[in-house]
Amino acid sequence: MTYSAPEFSVILLTYNREKYLALQLPELVKLNNAEIIIVDNASSSDYAEALSTQYENTQCIKLDKNYGAVGRNFGIQAGKGKYLITLDDDVWGITNDNLTEIKETFEKNSAISAICFKVLDEKDRTITNWCHHNDPAKFSESTFDTYEISEGAAVFKREIFSEVGLYPLEFFISHEGPDLAFRIINSGKRIIYTPKIEVTHAHAIEGRKNWRRYYYDTRNLIWLAYRNYNWDMLLTKLPLSLAAMLLYSIRDGFVRYYLKAIKDALFGIKNLRGTRQPMSSATRKKMKSMDINKPNLAFYIKKRLFAKGVKI
Repeated sequence: MTYSAPEFSVILLTYNREKYLALQLPELVKLNNAEIIIVDNASSSDYAEALSTQYENTQCIKLDKNYGAVGRNFGIQAGKGKYLITLDDDVWGITNDNLTEIKETFEKNSAISAICFKVLDEKDRTITNWCHHNDPAKFSESTFDTYEISEGAAVFKREIFSEVGLYPLEFFISHEGPDLAFRIINSGKRIIYTPKIEVTHAHAIEGRKNWRRYYYDTRNLIWLAYRNYNWDMLLTKLPLSLAAMLLYSIRDGFVRYYLKAIKDALFGIKNLRGTRQPMSSATRKKMKSMDINKPNLAFYIKKRLFAKGVKI
């Protein structure tokens, strides 16, 4: 008897959120031609493994420690499907119709290697987790190329990871999406956002520390630049981004985490030696073309400088 691999692998990353996983699994197991892989980031109990035994085509990988967002790597490596859907444990809504849409999109254009989903807030059904470089009020209902990845609500061709590698384990969380996106685009492939695949995010707060954005966003910004930026971006984009993070840290009272992030980033670069692959001029040109509809400075000042409690 020969084994036929599923066409889709759904990779769920979880950490101390039993109630969300318990709600999500009964819906996911209804998907056709799909396996479910739960990646447990060393939760304090074995709830993920226990839940996985209740359903067919479901397995659990319990990690030896909490790897953060890049723990997805272990599910990606274990996935047997042609297409790998990566979800957070508090994101749901994938349907069989979505699987059909995903397959058709990839088959119509071989250059597309990743698709980002439309994400709605569970409570008010507004656009959330918007990481793309344009105004969601104008573009959330459009399909477009992007150099961002909504990792907890995205799908990839399995083969792209063999070509460009996985998420960098050193990052833990933050900027691992752009790091992968830069490498995908640098390989000549495309990443798109589409509103045709819509999921819901509950924004579970379990396992989240209030300082994490200020530390990891800052530290990983430097590592992202080291690994991927060309000299033009190192001299222009990086200083501006670091200045913005300093302003947010001052505003919200997390300056000590910002300073610690700078220190740890500089000392930690030695662990990234040999990983630097500056993007080509062609990749930079593609990214600039994607920024054609990027909002002006006033938009970002209103959105980020005067707004606290960003949902991630």
